Amino acid sequence: MSDDREMRRLSGGSRECMTSIAVAELDGAPVVVGADNGGSLRRWDLSSGKCVRLPLELDAAGLEDEWYDEMGWDEADHSQKSPGREVPAADIVATMTVARFDGRPVAVTGGSQYDLFLHTGVADMHGSAVRLWDLRTGRKVGKTLAVPDYVTGGRICSLEVVASERGPVAVVASEYSALQAWGLTRNELLTYVKTASTNGVMGTATLEGRPVAVTGGAEAALEVWDVLAGERIGGPLTGFEPATRAVAITQLNGRAVVVAGGDDEKLRIWELASGEPVGRPMTGHASTIDTLATAHVGGRVIAVTGGRDDTTRVWDLARGEQIGEPLQGHVCLAVAEIDGRPVAVTGHHGTAVRVWDLTFAGPDRGR
Repeated sequence: MSDDREMRRLSGGSRECMTSIAVAELDGAPVVVGADNGGSLRRWDLSSGKCVRLPLELDAAGLEDEWYDEMGWDEADHSQKSPGREVPAADIVATMTVARFDGRPVAVTGGSQYDLFLHTGVADMHGSAVRLWDLRTGRKVGKTLAVPDYVTGGRICSLEVVASERGPVAVVASEYSALQAWGLTRNELLTYVKTASTNGVMGTATLEGRPVAVTGGAEAALEVWDVLAGERIGGPLTGFEPATRAVAITQLNGRAVVVAGGDDEKLRIWELASGEPVGRPMTGHASTIDTLATAHVGGRVIAVTGGRDDTTRVWDLARGEQIGEPLQGHVCLAVAEIDGRPVAVTGHHGTAVRVWDLTFAGPDRGR
């Protein structure tokens, strides 16, 4: 059965499973970018539907000498820099987002919990790194960004880039209760703090010029952070059953709010400043909500959620209700504006990527 909200179905161009999807602008035109567990980017031109598979320069993914110097390793220890094993691509490109850096579009990737172990050969080093890649060539940009420590945050679960007074900042939440912020302009670690949540769920936004992050996971609370200061803002957000799987920050009726979903299949809203719940939980998914994005469509604030029931659902956050029938099929999710039109992009376990028209969610459209 066809769905007139589906604008385009894109061929995957690879048998590898995608780990992340994002929308970027390349040479003035919108493109969909997918990272796969084979260590490549797939880049779709939305005008033609053409897919380009872009292998990443994975042999440059190692750690620079400066990192080993910060660790206090002497020349004898440097032999461990080449452990003599091939690092699986999936351990370097576990998650991905896109950004603009130094005037060019880049993919920003985060590694798995074995990333640093496989690059150093140190068995008790369970940490991961952030890397930038040129979206045109697949070449690595700048340094490998990793905390100089033996026990870091494990696998990078959430990765977003936000604007700040110090330039673009890559904000990272890891599975072992770590929140990091990297200043991309100078390749510097700005924040490294321990959170109360495992599993590394995170949403970010820039509010009044300051980057803010909300972290959650397996615990029944969310925490709000001033990213640059590395300090908590207010008390925890509570009132739900763990685990949280997806978090976003948006503006609703002139207030900053946190939107979250997870294993209890419900979508919830809190006012960020007070920590108080907004409205009643929204229901509709028949299984875990594990991806979430927000957007403004015709003045209406919406959330788009992906669930393990293989549906993508659209919600009116002010009214606390679902808009229209679910979009069918989901794994990864991105929401963007393409040529002035709001769209959702969904990926699947196989190779299909679909682009959906979200204008039906505007206030003048039927429910």
